Amino acid sequence: MQQKIVNLFCTLGITPNYKGFFYMGYALLLVCEDARWLQRVTQRPYPKIAERYHTTASCVERDLRWVIHVAWKRNPHRLVQLAQRALHTAPTTVQMLSMLNGYLCAQENRPAGVSAQDAFPRF
Repeated sequence: MQQKIVNLFCTLGITPNYKGFFYMGYALLLVCEDARWLQRVTQRPYPKIAERYHTTASCVERDLRWVIHVAWKRNPHRLVQLAQRALHTAPTTVQMLSMLNGYLCAQENRPAGVSAQDAFPRF
């Protein structure tokens, strides 16, 4: 699963030199395990991501917004493909996670029992 996420990020222009790369990857693993992570994103996943990466929830939010901005600037056509609808502005964090999760679920080759805690690397 981790390699699929990395490959997907690369097609969007999101590279590991952004902290948000790791935050988005971990958030996506959480969402792939349980879509309920998409609910109340600022109250549930942000603090969990912040704890894992020893930062604050507000830094997580800022860095996630930044990598979405990067993806929007570098490859908006790919985002439209993933969204399967027209996008007139960059997606929100929840929209982005939902789009990426939908794409990965459509692949149907996700190994069972992948733990988000162990699967995505810390930096």
